[in-house]
Amino acid sequence: MTLADLAILEASQSCFQSNPRFLSSFPDLMKLREKVAAADGVRQYLATRIQRGI
Repeated sequence: MTLADLAILEASQSCFQSNPRFLSSFPDLMKLREKVAAADGVRQYLATRIQRGI
């Protein structure tokens, strides 16, 4: 995992929360988001962080 992978996850998080299918035309980006979000540490962080409104 690279810093760029984390940046893509974070940059797309707000849009993804409001419309989970917004990347449906980009299956490779969807796979990347799933892979990064499932990584140890990232998964725990996402489960416990405070969700902010858009």
